[in-house]
Amino acid sequence: MAKNAGTGTFVVATDGSPPSERAVDYAADLAQRFGARLQVVHVLELHVYGLGTGALGPQLATVLPDVERAAEGVAGSAAARARERGADAEARLLRAHEAASAIARHAEAVGAGLVFVGSHGRTGLPRILLGSVAERVVRLAPCPVLVVR
Repeated sequence: MAKNAGTGTFVVATDGSPPSERAVDYAADLAQRFGARLQVVHVLELHVYGLGTGALGPQLATVLPDVERAAEGVAGSAAARARERGADAEARLLRAHEAASAIARHAEAVGAGLVFVGSHGRTGLPRILLGSVAERVVRLAPCPVLVVR
């Protein structure tokens, strides 16, 4: 475990999927056990909504507030779940073009001792086509990463 894990901050990324819910549970249990603060992050990937590309044009102004509210709800629900397990948890919505690098940058910014991510465990062609946020977080994070399947 990282040297500041017992008194510092843990980060857990969630997308609302069952693997990320398991990661939140695991992170909450360890944060509570080691007295760490838990930051539950959800990344709103801007490119998905055409931000910066003009793809949605004027419609974006009407859609984006609802999308942001839904994204905040994902993070908020996961943080509430962590608090129910006894963790000192807060939700954070990150806006970025790519989830893994945003998670790694956030972990560095808060001095995280440990990052938790869920993994679907895809292999072969599905992993190549869909990419792996968990794998990229492992490569980019400034601290240890625990991948929960």
